[in-house]
Amino acid sequence: MAHKIADKKEAKRSAILAAARAVLVKREYDEVLVADIARKAGVAKGTIFLYYKNKDELYRAVFRSLFEDLGVKLDAVEKSGLPPREMLKKAIVTLCSNMERNHNFMERMRRGHFRPRTPPGPPRHDLMRANHQRLYAILKRCHEGGLIKGDGLDFIPYVLFPMCRSLWGYKAVEGGSLGVEEGAERIMGILLRGIGK
Repeated sequence: MAHKIADKKEAKRSAILAAARAVLVKREYDEVLVADIARKAGVAKGTIFLYYKNKDELYRAVFRSLFEDLGVKLDAVEKSGLPPREMLKKAIVTLCSNMERNHNFMERMRRGHFRPRTPPGPPRHDLMRANHQRLYAILKRCHEGGLIKGDGLDFIPYVLFPMCRSLWGYKAVEGGSLGVEEGAERIMGILLRGIGK
């Protein structure tokens, strides 16, 4: 009985988080009302406050979930046992897909459009660092498999994230229809061969 109640509570928390994510990805933080999120989640407005004390806390939970979801996917790539080239491409596709799916939210956050009264603080950097470390583990496997040569392996994740974000930017500015798979191939080519080689 206690497990069923806990499962229902967790399901409701997940529904609220998914609704908040869907709403916050499409609209500015200040434009979003808790009532909008409640409506999308199919719960009463007061129910949200049983799980999150305010919109700021809910925003931070959405932000954290985006990074944690990406982390789970990168862990799966690292543990996949794929050959180095396939593993690297899968990691880049995962990053590009994540950037494309969440670009509105991340872009607004990066530009400071989300200004919760209580800033996310250092844990945000911890989440980012954890995903960079996951990507490093994948790159290390690719290095050990002979795909990636040279030094600076620890720096590559910091370059690769913006490269993947650039795919969405390229599509938005140029109006092209470059798919994630093709974009990942191009990014991988630049990473492995460099520009102009």
